[in-house]
Amino acid sequence: ARNISELTDPVSLAPMSVKDADPCWSPDGGSVVFSSTRGDGAENLWICSKKGTDLRRLTSRGGLYPRFSQDGTLVVFVSYRDNPQGEIYSFDAASGKETRLTSMAGVKLYPSFGSSNSDIIFTLIDRDTNGDGAVDFKDMSVLCRYDAVKKLSYPLTLYSSSSFRGRWFPAFA
Repeated sequence: ARNISELTDPVSLAPMSVKDADPCWSPDGGSVVFSSTRGDGAENLWICSKKGTDLRRLTSRGGLYPRFSQDGTLVVFVSYRDNPQGEIYSFDAASGKETRLTSMAGVKLYPSFGSSNSDIIFTLIDRDTNGDGAVDFKDMSVLCRYDAVKKLSYPLTLYSSSSFRGRWFPAFA
């Protein structure tokens, strides 16, 4: 095993303290996308080769919980740039364009692509289920599906039992 994202100080060669989180391998296994506080200290998306080379920053206005699409052309993620509860965005690898996908109430976490590049599954906390007057991480969450073409979302699980961090795994014939 080897740490492919470790930063070292160029002068002292000592390891530098940065937070690297939520790595996701590309479908072809050639690269890894992850969130990191390297650079300016804010969490943004970064990508590197499987050997840790060719490191580059993908976002500059925040990015967490990245996941590749099945074809590897898009990365879906959460950013808090426009909403303190987060919104879901996509990043197009070919063009470098970021697109905001959602605009809705509630805390959004852990998006992933479903059966297509327009099918997004994510964790949503949008109700005060514990009665403390706030919608936050102490409340129950549901798995939600968002159709980026129709711009519609709906829960996939019940609010009576917290569901968290769903992933799409296609069945093979």
